[in-house]
Amino acid sequence: MKPQPFPVIAYNKFIGFADGNILSWCPTMDLLAISMNRMSIWVFRINGERIYSINNKSLILDISWNPNGKFFCVSGIDGFCKIYDSNSGKLTNTINSEQKSINLINWCCHKSLEEPGRFDNLFKVDVLANLPKLSLNNEISTNTNASNTNGNNNNYQLDVINDTEGLLSFMITIRSHSELSITFNGLFTVDSIKCPEHLKFVCHADNSDLLNQYFLINNQRDASLYLLKMFLDIPDSDYLRNYLMEIIQQSCKIKSIMNYINEQLVLLNEEVKPFIQLFDRHLSNLKDSLYSNVDLTTNFPTDQELKCKVINSLFDLLLTGLIPTNLKDFWLNQLGERGLKKLSKTGNSIYDLIRKVCFNQLVSSLERLLIILNLLQGLVKWLESMEIGNNGMNGYLGLDLESINSLVVLTKELLKYFYQLIWDVNEEQKLFNEFINWVKIGVIDKLAKEDDIDSYYKSLHVNYKTSNLIKYFNKYLFKSKLFNYFEIKLPMNELLLQDAVETNLMEKFIELENVVESNLLINVKDYIKSIVKFNNLIPLNISSTHIEKMKIFSGSNFGVISCINNEESTLSLIKFSLSSSDIQSRTIKLQDPIITYEIIDESKILLLINSSPKYYLESFNFEDVILQDASVISYASISPINRNMFNGNAINRVSEPKYLAINSDKSRRIGCLLDSNKQNYIVFELK
Repeated sequence: MKPQPFPVIAYNKFIGFADGNILSWCPTMDLLAISMNRMSIWVFRINGERIYSINNKSLILDISWNPNGKFFCVSGIDGFCKIYDSNSGKLTNTINSEQKSINLINWCCHKSLEEPGRFDNLFKVDVLANLPKLSLNNEISTNTNASNTNGNNNNYQLDVINDTEGLLSFMITIRSHSELSITFNGLFTVDSIKCPEHLKFVCHADNSDLLNQYFLINNQRDASLYLLKMFLDIPDSDYLRNYLMEIIQQSCKIKSIMNYINEQLVLLNEEVKPFIQLFDRHLSNLKDSLYSNVDLTTNFPTDQELKCKVINSLFDLLLTGLIPTNLKDFWLNQLGERGLKKLSKTGNSIYDLIRKVCFNQLVSSLERLLIILNLLQGLVKWLESMEIGNNGMNGYLGLDLESINSLVVLTKELLKYFYQLIWDVNEEQKLFNEFINWVKIGVIDKLAKEDDIDSYYKSLHVNYKTSNLIKYFNKYLFKSKLFNYFEIKLPMNELLLQDAVETNLMEKFIELENVVESNLLINVKDYIKSIVKFNNLIPLNISSTHIEKMKIFSGSNFGVISCINNEESTLSLIKFSLSSSDIQSRTIKLQDPIITYEIIDESKILLLINSSPKYYLESFNFEDVILQDASVISYASISPINRNMFNGNAINRVSEPKYLAINSDKSRRIGCLLDSNKQNYIVFELK
């Protein structure tokens, strides 16, 4: 049967020159990531339109996409794994490796292999799923660096917090060929898992079963290739496995909630400062007017004396209604109606913002945290009553009831603290607005109508209380409640300076965060580390000498390993069972060298062949090779399913293809072929 050509979807030319290191498809969107200058990733649409670029600020080693396509991770020579938003290219998270080199990364998605029983979820009520979803507070302005840099990070946290489908992704990372780490949902990392010695990890199979992972490794002792299985050693009980996955998912939510609260507090802290600076400037101008006839080079009033002078002048003005001549310029010109409006708008904006963020974001986040902790409490009590899942020092599946109870207490205390902040803000805002009204009506308007004072008194409408103004002067003017909750370090301020407070809002949150990390998450991490095991090596009977382009693919029931030996001009294909150590291997004797290749799925392989001056892009059925009796097969005996030919003498198109990438979207499989000039490319459909 004559092979059919791959349908070509698009032909175009990239702007700039790719370096040939990274050519990778987004698994769910038609986005193509290309590395440029070894340190940057440019993301293109199929038509060649560049959407955005990222600068990794370090030589890029590899890229791996989140299975849902929303994010991708870039590993660099600096030892960092950086997670970016696929839609915008914004950095959302950074995973540090303590400067250990990264050998391998692969981002997978866990899918439970066990179907839930008919009555398993009969009494399960997902309270979190029924809560309103958290959203970003658009009221927060973007005039601070914190707002600009953390906006997309908030999006990333919200994706995890609001997830109601129980999705669990995990990223496998190998560092220095000696340590393995697993990062769940790009947030919760279990690191420093010791690997077997004398092994060089080559590649990892994209396996959707977290409990069983496969690696292709090079044993440095005998320079041979082996298959290595990593598994989580959990008692043979479906519900225990499911509970562990539930604990990991809830740990990710907890981590995400803590990150989200931290980012909101940082944003609030930055937003408070402009208001305090503006108010201090006006009060300082009032102070200067009061001391306009005093030689401050010989008289050095203390900070307390300065504040008393300002407050006493306000008391005199409030109680007598008389405006001193030396202060008229300040009230009419330096502050004026325009300055008063700006102060009012800035102050009310920050009071409203604090109240909205506290109630809509922070309180809601802590309520979710309490629900999760309550869920974990119930799980531990059930495990204790059944006397199962106990792992000694790591508790029940990594959970300890006493630690969870202490977290519940701290969370409730912080929740009360947020409500106290809302209460204090409400009271201070009310008095602040009465102060603004008094300044407007009792001072500025009075000065403006000084020549017609009778009309001023006839139109006078008082909407403030003297008692409230006295309370504001004494309690809030120089001692705003905001100083009790936020760390407002403004060294340029003259009068509004923060006194030492016992504990501010961020410190209380950090206390909770530290306990979450040290009493809860660390136990879950230690438990997972304790159950990670490695099986004995399975020999593949292939020497690693002269071997290159090694790949491994994991299907539903079996996996495929492939590698090229250029010295012997062979392509080795190995089929291994996921349930046993059975392997089947075949070697294909090549007529022409293979430039590169990809495993499409467990049934097809795609080859790019150099038959100079022509080049061929061909696919063949894997089973057609494995089912043959001979262990060594000539490539000429294999019937390609699809074939495209490229002429090396062609001009202005892909004439010398060199780089190949295919996506992982099973509903729409497409590939990209990049020319040796690293600009011309075609996009084709895999059938």
